[in-house]
Amino acid sequence: MDIHVLKTDTITKGDRALVEKRLPLRYEKALRFRHESDRLRSTAAGLLMLRHLPLRDGSDLVYGKQGKPCPEGLPCLEGKVFFNLSHSGDYAVLAVSDRETGVDIETVSDRPLKLLGKSVKGPEADLCMSLGDAELKELLE
Repeated sequence: MDIHVLKTDTITKGDRALVEKRLPLRYEKALRFRHESDRLRSTAAGLLMLRHLPLRDGSDLVYGKQGKPCPEGLPCLEGKVFFNLSHSGDYAVLAVSDRETGVDIETVSDRPLKLLGKSVKGPEADLCMSLGDAELKELLE
């Protein structure tokens, strides 16, 4: 498996133009986001696809039953090339493999970890509420 990472602050005007030209649906999707940071993450995902998948342009992408893109007529349709995208914070990541694969990145939140106590029940919730933020963070790592 190959993992490719792109930091959104490295995206240039030329990169945006490339995504607009070669992946127009991805570019249009990016423009629909309200926040610039979301547009940058979507653009970064498109750039990773262009750089590391055998794409000519967005017209050679087909979409599976769950909306996952795949280059049309390429081996991924025969189960030989798989990829997955994720983006969060200032990064986009692409995993490419010869078998079904997945990748996920998340931004570490500065929100108080005690909020975790609202999503767990019973003794676990009591434990979360009794610990300080540093102790809870250490427990979760």
